[in-house]
Amino acid sequence: PAAAIGKTRMSRIRIALSELEAGDADLFRASLARMVTRLPQHWEWADLAHADLVIVDMDSLFGHMAWLKAHGAGKQVITFARSGTVHGSDLVLGKPLNDEAFARVLDQAARKFDMGEALLQADEEVAETPATPAPPAPAPVAQPRATATAWPAALTPTAAAA
Repeated sequence: PAAAIGKTRMSRIRIALSELEAGDADLFRASLARMVTRLPQHWEWADLAHADLVIVDMDSLFGHMAWLKAHGAGKQVITFARSGTVHGSDLVLGKPLNDEAFARVLDQAARKFDMGEALLQADEEVAETPATPAPPAPAPVAQPRATATAWPAALTPTAAAA
């Protein structure tokens, strides 16, 4: 049940609707309003540009294009479809909409945000960790020097010319 869904660390997640008929959009808004006190996260509606999560009606004429665009923009996407399965999507909400299924898919999305947040936090911690100093360079090895060998006086060019 939605009341048993675990808490997440993310305080606010913004949702947008894409390619939904006006009647379906109203159903989503009413469903979220009914569940607001039961959900551990704070969900709020936003426009597509500012959304963290996009709900796309895959059965609409431009649903697949909206899904591709949202994924390309790096957003999490819930696919809303009659079939209840959509190739390439792990956040799927079957039609018709019901509060319990909607709460479950919102929880799945929140967990994905938490995992992403944990990975970012780990990356930041690694970046903040002081680098281990490089080991000292090895001491230079003395190379034998070439020394000029003195020519016998009789073999020097000036002595031979004399």
